[in-house]
Amino acid sequence: MRQQLRQQRRRVGNRPVQQLTLLGALLCFLVAALLASPAPARAAPNRVYGLTIDGVINQLTADHVVRVLDEAEREHGAVLLVTIDSPGGVDSAIRRITQAFLAARIPVVVYVGPEPQAEALSGAMFITLAGHVAAMAPDAVIGAALPAGLAERASPEEREERMANALQVAATTAEARGRNVQATVDAVRAEEILSADVAAADGIIDQVAPSVPLLLEQIDGLEVRTASGTVTLATREAPIRWMTLTPRERVVQEITNPNVAYLLFSAGVLLLIVAVYASAHLLAGIPAIVALATAIIAFGNLPTSWVGLGLLTAGALLFIVELYTPKVGLPGAAGVICYLIGSFTLYQPVRQESPFAPVVRVNPWLAVGTVSFFVVALLLILRFLFRARRTALASTAAALIGRTGVVVRPLDPVGTVLVADQEWAATSPDAPLSEGSPVRVTGSEDGLLRVMPLPPDVAQSDSREGAHRGWRAP
Repeated sequence: MRQQLRQQRRRVGNRPVQQLTLLGALLCFLVAALLASPAPARAAPNRVYGLTIDGVINQLTADHVVRVLDEAEREHGAVLLVTIDSPGGVDSAIRRITQAFLAARIPVVVYVGPEPQAEALSGAMFITLAGHVAAMAPDAVIGAALPAGLAERASPEEREERMANALQVAATTAEARGRNVQATVDAVRAEEILSADVAAADGIIDQVAPSVPLLLEQIDGLEVRTASGTVTLATREAPIRWMTLTPRERVVQEITNPNVAYLLFSAGVLLLIVAVYASAHLLAGIPAIVALATAIIAFGNLPTSWVGLGLLTAGALLFIVELYTPKVGLPGAAGVICYLIGSFTLYQPVRQESPFAPVVRVNPWLAVGTVSFFVVALLLILRFLFRARRTALASTAAALIGRTGVVVRPLDPVGTVLVADQEWAATSPDAPLSEGSPVRVTGSEDGLLRVMPLPPDVAQSDSREGAHRGWRAP
């Protein structure tokens, strides 16, 4: 009996412990369930991110667009609004922007405007069509998928290939955005430039709006399909955060003007020539290196022809070679020709891979003026060099007259001789002399030593006599 009472008390006493244990297990289960369940998605702020594409589209433009799109997606922006006014640009940059818009996780609205008579031509047309919403200002135009003048610059086979490429891009983009594929393809094939009303009526674009605020009101409530799913636009009176270029991007944008890049390269070449002229001062080459490096960065963001750039480089090297020749001659003239041809072919690729790229070239007057300036500068530097050589030679010619030496580079009539353990530019007015011929210095003229040939026996006699006097003839 007592044992039964003790067991009953033990069961009654353990009941609160069991209840607490069950309650603790239940709480642990609830906490684990809460931790395991996904956190509720943060509501996207009703903010529109905006950027502007203006002028020729290059790699800098693509970098800026992709950077802003990534930031807008990372901060859960409601919409990316892109205003565009461009004649087109570089193929790789066009493709990069188009692919980024097609794969965007937030809605992208591309608006041709709001500047008066804005345009989206060539590759800019495909960027516009890649937006989830394609819109235009009433006086804007769109079209001309192939660059103007392509028929004159390309063979029929190349033109056909580029047209096929453009048609494929147009059809794929229009289908991805649910627009009129046939009308888009027909407009590209006909190379038409369409007004906003015609493009909207044909189903090539979605909206026509006179301003950005009215556009945001018109598209409010539209449903678009992004890479992350279907999104309903909430853009009415939404604040716009305009994303500008970073300081680095702004500097690169300024130097990627075709004429500015050409001037930077030319300035670097001129500074390099001056540095070679003043070779005693090593710091003189630093400005040249900075200018040339900046120009190379700019060329990397432009449709640069490496053949043209190679001709510019060859011309610059020939200018430097001219500084080491005794008189103005073939290297300088060849350098002028190479630099002039390179100036006119710098931005004309041998084969344009892009059906979108517009014609980019150096201003002809700028090219002619730059080469003319190079000629004048080179002549002035050579004049100073000749004067310096003549002065230095005049001060030592008296000591060298009568000394003997040997030809190290043939004199026909100008070459190089070795006299008193130093090489000198020399001339032999009487007869050409081959390498190894013994000579005697008779004077100087026009910055050159004047020498005459010696018979071998006389040269040996003079050599012994010179050694006896304390100097050694070769």
